[in-house]
Amino acid sequence: MKYLSLHIAATLCLWLAQSPLVRAAESSADAKQAGRAGEVFFELDGLNGFWGSPGVPDDAFKLLKDVQQKNPKAELKCFAFAPDGNWVFLFDGDGYYTSNVNLPVCKRLDLLQKENADIQCVAFAPAGGWTVLWKTNGSWTEGNVPDGAFKKIVEVGNGGGAYRSIAYGPNGSWVLLFDKTGVHYDVVPKDLAMVLDNAVKKRLVVHCVDFIGSDWICLTDNGWWTSNLSLPSAKFIDQNIKRGYSPKWIAVKPELGPHDYARWAQMIHSAFDGKLAGGYAFEVRDHGKIVAGGAEGWARAPREAQDTGVKWTLDKPMGVASVSKTITAVALLKLWEENQNNAHKFSIDDPFWPHIKNICPNAGADVKTVTIRNLLMQRSGFQKSGDYTTPHDLEKLLTLPLAHKPGTYYEYENNNFYAARLVLEQIGHVQYTPYVKEHVLAPMGITGMETHFQAEQPTCGYGKVAEKRPGFPFDWDATSTAGAAGWFGSVSDLGLFLEGLREHKVLSEPATAMMFKDALGWDQSEPCWMKNGGWFWDEGTGGRAGELHSVITHFPDDVDAVILVNCKPPVSVEELVVRAWSEAR
Repeated sequence: MKYLSLHIAATLCLWLAQSPLVRAAESSADAKQAGRAGEVFFELDGLNGFWGSPGVPDDAFKLLKDVQQKNPKAELKCFAFAPDGNWVFLFDGDGYYTSNVNLPVCKRLDLLQKENADIQCVAFAPAGGWTVLWKTNGSWTEGNVPDGAFKKIVEVGNGGGAYRSIAYGPNGSWVLLFDKTGVHYDVVPKDLAMVLDNAVKKRLVVHCVDFIGSDWICLTDNGWWTSNLSLPSAKFIDQNIKRGYSPKWIAVKPELGPHDYARWAQMIHSAFDGKLAGGYAFEVRDHGKIVAGGAEGWARAPREAQDTGVKWTLDKPMGVASVSKTITAVALLKLWEENQNNAHKFSIDDPFWPHIKNICPNAGADVKTVTIRNLLMQRSGFQKSGDYTTPHDLEKLLTLPLAHKPGTYYEYENNNFYAARLVLEQIGHVQYTPYVKEHVLAPMGITGMETHFQAEQPTCGYGKVAEKRPGFPFDWDATSTAGAAGWFGSVSDLGLFLEGLREHKVLSEPATAMMFKDALGWDQSEPCWMKNGGWFWDEGTGGRAGELHSVITHFPDDVDAVILVNCKPPVSVEELVVRAWSEAR
């Protein structure tokens, strides 16, 4: 795998130097009157020539030049931007390249490379999902993509179709290209639908469709069309066509525009109101300022035998489950920064075991190579063998051979963060909970978070809306075990936590950048940095039962969001928050 640790703010065009000159585009009747400011262009002509407008990093040119010099006949197949501006591109016979090796899609690309799959296309959906297509009919899709697109991909593949590419646009739009001239689409603008239908009728080869906000560009082997000739990218194509080049592919970095926060709130209320056995609370911040929020439903339902009918509020705490991992990661990074110039100096890339060998004396030889960074990235390679909550029990895991080489394979494992807790305590000669409260939460203005449940009127978890069983209060004290989970907090607390990260109230700017770059303590980094959590309990027929769901997100345009739900939700909380961010722009 090849990758660069950089972000490229660009529009990419690929050009077929040998193709016939195509005619200029005609704008549609409802073409937009203004272009999108700030576009930066990157152009490839044939196999060896490429140019870019100001703003494209020199490293991007060097990367392409190096690949093409090594293999002059290599074909650049696809360039795809993620919603946060990261990118992936594919070279025929020479693997893939990316600005961020931690993109979730890279895990799948790594596996496909090992299988020597002929990867055709990578595509990202605005709401955070992604698709990989490979010859002739191989596909893999994860995350929030339109259901219709997923079903059509499966249908084409089962029918033996040869995939070429798929493009995802706003509001659930998509275009799938397959075989030589096959096209399927849905929810696209009427003018684009007319262009695609005409291409199919005339058996034109559609090379590429790309969505630029609510605008679009369609490239074929005998013409190109756009909804807006004022787009800088459209002007760029037009200029190069006049120079004798024929466009083959275009990719435009998504523009992160202003949000309609009233729509954010409406989408969340619409998803949950009247559909929950319990309730929910949420908060959205734009550059630290609260721009949307609300709380509805029951923290303790009226049917509870004690403390009945307690309403949800923004300040009502509940168990945030695995969101605790992000808190633990920040705490350990804080300790690392505090100790850079004293006797307890350590590196994030140190093996973790020597720091805890006083309490876990035995470990396998391969386990001794696992680093602190591996723990925080969920890439330790530990075997799956249950969650441990004492050093003695953790030691049993450490003596087992690793399932994977450290750093090579992401696998969610709570024991990574229990081990991280022990590392923090042993290096800092501190207790976990007091250290986090003093060095992480207090500087952020958070005073109410604890590693135990709220003694008075604890928030209960519930199941589906039709269930009438008593809720479960999750009345646990996790002070001695917290790390992977165990913190109890409110939406307001977690909003302050996200603001504190953005404002560098605990971590320096370089440490924060490293945390986000490597997704230390986060589940994903595209289209946002997200950490979710869930607790579940069921005492059997007639007994108490319930679940809790929590999610925190940090988007690349400095929008942060928190949602807490104390029952089984009718939709994925994680997908809902990403969809709100995507569709309210």
